Amino acid sequence: MKKYDVIFIGSGHATWHGAVKLAKAGKSVALVEGDKIFGTCTNYGCNAKILLDGPADVIHQANAYQNTGLTGELKIDWPSLMQYKHKILDSDPDHKAIREAFPKMGIDILNGWGQISDPHHVKVGDDEFEADYIVIGAGLRPAKLDIPGKEFLHDSRDFLDIPEMPKRITFIGAGVISYEFADLARAAGAEVTIVHRSDKPLKAFYSKYVQKLTKQLKSHRINFEFNQNVESVTKAEDGLVVKTDAGKEISTDYVLDATGRIANYEQLGLAELGIKADSAGIEVDDHLRTSVENIFASGDVIKKSIPKLTPTAAYESNYIAKQIIGESSEAINYPPIAEVLFSLPRLSQVGVKVEDAKDDDRYQVKTIPYGMLVFETKNEPRAEATVVLNQANEIVGATILGNQAVQLANLLAVMISKHMKPEDVDEEMIMAFPDESFGLFQLLSGGLPG
Repeated sequence: MKKYDVIFIGSGHATWHGAVKLAKAGKSVALVEGDKIFGTCTNYGCNAKILLDGPADVIHQANAYQNTGLTGELKIDWPSLMQYKHKILDSDPDHKAIREAFPKMGIDILNGWGQISDPHHVKVGDDEFEADYIVIGAGLRPAKLDIPGKEFLHDSRDFLDIPEMPKRITFIGAGVISYEFADLARAAGAEVTIVHRSDKPLKAFYSKYVQKLTKQLKSHRINFEFNQNVESVTKAEDGLVVKTDAGKEISTDYVLDATGRIANYEQLGLAELGIKADSAGIEVDDHLRTSVENIFASGDVIKKSIPKLTPTAAYESNYIAKQIIGESSEAINYPPIAEVLFSLPRLSQVGVKVEDAKDDDRYQVKTIPYGMLVFETKNEPRAEATVVLNQANEIVGATILGNQAVQLANLLAVMISKHMKPEDVDEEMIMAFPDESFGLFQLLSGGLPG
C-alpha cells in the first residue's frame, strides 16, 4: 500500500494549485481523478465558454457603433466556431504533458473515483492508498429536473460541445448559465426562450442592474416566461414542446436545464465518517476542515455563502496547503472577490453588495453613470456602476454593468483591499486616458461634473 502525505480527491482548481505548492515543499501528493484531469472549468466550462463567447462579444460591442459610420454585418458561423474551440482545447485532450510533468514534481495521478474508507485511507478502484491528510475537491454537477421528458434535457456541458446551433432553444432557469448562454445562442441565430419559476432572476446580483440587463436581452428578442415551472418536455413532429404549469406550450428544438448545480458528495463515504454533507455541499469549519480533523474540503463542493468560483477554489486550495505545511494556522480570510456574469453586456460585483448596503447606516451608496462619457466607453451610454463606501469614505463594494465590468471589478478589488478612498485615486494613481476606469473614478471622486 503506497502512502502519501496528502491525497486530493478531484483534480480541478480546488486541488491542483495546493498540490503543486505541497510538492514544492517536499510533500508526497496524489490527485485522484475519475474524469479528465483539471476538472470541469478547464475541460467543460469556463475555457470553452469564453472561447465561444468571444465573437458574440465582438458583435455586441460593434453594434454600439450602428449609425456612426461602421458598415458591414458580422455573423457567427457556429460549426466553424466550434471547430475553433476544438482546435484550441483538444490539441492535448488527455493533458498528456501534465500527466508526464506532475509525477516529476512529486504529484501522482490516480485514475478512478475516490472513496474514503477511513480518516487515512482512500480507495481508488481495487487499490487502497494511505495519507496523513485528505482534501476533498470533488466539485459540482448539473442538477436535473425529474419531470416527464427529462431524457430530452441537456446541461451546460452538452451545450458547449453542440456541433450545430438549434433553430430554437429553451433555457429552464434564469440564472448565470442562462444569462451567459442566451445572447450567445441568439447571436448564433437561435430563437431563445428562458423559463423561470419566479420573477426574480439572478438573485445573487443587484436587482436594478439585473432588470436593466433583462430589458436589454428582451430588446434582442430573447423571450422570458417568468413565474412558471416546467412540467414536462414532449417530442413533437417538428421538435420538442416544453409545457409549464401556467398552461404555456413552447415549441423548441433544444432544452437546456439550467436549474442549478449540486455537490458531488454521495459516493465519497462521508456518512460513515460522520462528515455532514448534502446537495449544497460539505460542512467545514473556518479552517476548511470537516468534522474529521485531517480531512479538508476545497472549492465548489464546500457548503458556503462565498461565491463558488474558479479563483475562489484556487485560493482555498492554496490556503489548505499552507495549513498542512505549517505556513499558517489562521482561519481563512477571503480577500474581496470579483464576481462576473459574462453576459452581453457584462455584469460584475465585488465586496459589499449594494442590496446589503442600501438600508444600512454604516454605508453610503453612489451611482456613477460613467457611460455618459461615450468617448471612453466605446459608445456604451448605458454603462453604470454603483459604489459602496463605508463611514470612513473607503471603497468597500461595487456593482458594475457594462462591457468593461470585468476589468473594473478587478481594479476595485485591489482598491478595496488597500482601503482606498475615492480621493486616494487622484493622489496615488495616474490612469491611462481615455478609458472607462479613468472616467469612473473621476466621477466617483468628483473630478468631473456628474
